[in-house]
Amino acid sequence: MHHVVVERWSRAASPLHTLDARAKLGALAAFLIAVSLTPARAQLVFAGYAALLAGAMAAARLPLGGLSRRAALVLPFSATFAVVTWWSGQPLRAAALAEKSFLSGLAGLLLIATTPLTQLLAAVERLRAPRALILAIQFLYRYLFVISEQAQHMRLAARSRSGGNGRRTLQFSAAAGAVGVLFARSAERAGGIYNAMLARGYGQGTSTARPPREGAPVIEVQNLRYRYPDGTQALDGVDFRLEAGECVALLGANGSGKTTFVLHLNGLLEGEGLVEVCGMRVAKENLAAIRAKTGLVFQDSDEQLFMPTVLEDVAFGPANLGLGPEQAAARAKATLEQVRMSGAASKAPYHLSAGEKRRVAIAGVLAMQPEILVLDEPTTFLDPPAQRDLAKLLAGLPQAKVLVTHDVEFARALATRAVFFERGKVAGEGSVDEIIRRFDWLPRFE
Repeated sequence: MHHVVVERWSRAASPLHTLDARAKLGALAAFLIAVSLTPARAQLVFAGYAALLAGAMAAARLPLGGLSRRAALVLPFSATFAVVTWWSGQPLRAAALAEKSFLSGLAGLLLIATTPLTQLLAAVERLRAPRALILAIQFLYRYLFVISEQAQHMRLAARSRSGGNGRRTLQFSAAAGAVGVLFARSAERAGGIYNAMLARGYGQGTSTARPPREGAPVIEVQNLRYRYPDGTQALDGVDFRLEAGECVALLGANGSGKTTFVLHLNGLLEGEGLVEVCGMRVAKENLAAIRAKTGLVFQDSDEQLFMPTVLEDVAFGPANLGLGPEQAAARAKATLEQVRMSGAASKAPYHLSAGEKRRVAIAGVLAMQPEILVLDEPTTFLDPPAQRDLAKLLAGLPQAKVLVTHDVEFARALATRAVFFERGKVAGEGSVDEIIRRFDWLPRFE
């Protein structure tokens, strides 16, 4: 993947790599200002900028073609403005706009390809930048890789259907459509990452969580309804209870409302009806406390793991609860030990296997010390040994659990009760075996 390549480049040895990261940040800022102030008619100056970057890439022993292809991903952002400028009778200015976008992207990529992210963030912190700016850099860094990942997936898919002749068969309209799909998919993936951030308390302030009432369910839902903006009735009067220490499996076909339902349990979606978590109504004023109580593990671990290292990712939630950096790191280390991933603390999350990513994603939730674990398709992408390891891990955790799953054997191993969703409603509930028999929910191939 592109992000693995760039991360490997950043750890190489060259004169440019050994420069102080603060000096490189200053040089980048000066370069970007110079590029932005250069008039459109100064085409020779733009050529000089390109030559300067090419020389810097040569000094850093980086491939010019590889960096240029990745930097070109910024062009669709400026293409609309360039086209409008061209149509307004200013072709030189339109060309300059595209040139400035490409040169700026290439310069930023050069910085990333010669400076490991941890060093870059440390340099920004030493320059006394606001914490919000440091977080913005982290998330921008992650989003650039999201775009790169999606472009790589689409390129491989196109190649697999090209018949192996290597010819470029896409017409201009098809290529334009592919660019649109790329950014739609990237935006969707970025939205998933943002939801994972919110689920772990980002931007909600410190929690004032209180213990549940004696004998009260940890989750109580009454007549929950939710309609998506396109008019789809995803939930149509759902009632549900979860008792302390209980594990309940949510079964049902794709599109039956299971994931939509669990996104209501920590306020990522808001429908009509009553949703209470640990005695607190799911409402804006309670979100920080509710998200501290309800740990949501997403289906795609790559959306949930967005920080530069495993340790920083697991510490993200505790930091949002108000713990200081040392306290958050200490809790993250203890939680990684709990899920047997302490040896991966300094690794980048994308270097892990699917099973390891799932363990780290669970650690990131457990570090917030929730009362409830909600896991959406937790066995996705896991091989049978990893599924067994995950079941053993979850069985040893004391939290109440909600499992959204199609894996009936996994549900049998963990859940004491099952709830079956059908067209946005609870069609039945009972023991796992009873629900499997009632709704014929075992795979058969005869």
